[in-house]
Amino acid sequence: MLRYKNLKELYNIESINNEYILMKKNNKYYKKYIYEITPVVILDFSVETQNTIMALYDEFLRELDISIQIYMTNRKMNLEEYIHSLESIHKDKQEKRFKELLEEYLSDLKEKIRMEKIYITKYYIIVSLELKKVDDIKIIDNIIYKLNKLGCVVNRLNDKQQLEKILYESINKEELYG
Repeated sequence: MLRYKNLKELYNIESINNEYILMKKNNKYYKKYIYEITPVVILDFSVETQNTIMALYDEFLRELDISIQIYMTNRKMNLEEYIHSLESIHKDKQEKRFKELLEEYLSDLKEKIRMEKIYITKYYIIVSLELKKVDDIKIIDNIIYKLNKLGCVVNRLNDKQQLEKILYESINKEELYG
């Protein structure tokens, strides 16, 4: 049984469109923009580069003059579809050596899945801007520029269904993912 069904009421959402979520709090309206972030793995770099990235990140946080929220999801990966697609490739291929290699890979993958839990982690940054005559794009472009400078890949969620899905999953995660 899902805990919350009416997200608009729960979060005081006025509307959701492909650009942002419009929310009301204390008689003020706010636009919430959600961006999916693929972070940089600093352990892959030299100590000097790691220190530079950390200094840039520190500078990024200190310079923020708007409200942001960092949101992370972590859920067990469902590999059934992936395995099924590989199995269908396996059935379609005629080349004997390729079939053998794919069969071995599938066997190893299934064993690893049984023994280990594989998780998908996603990171989001939520930018909150009060609805007034503000140049939203300039502020957001600056944030994206700085995150890209840090080595992150930033993608704005620009689909109403994606935005609704994140809100829905954030409040019903135990019921959806166990």
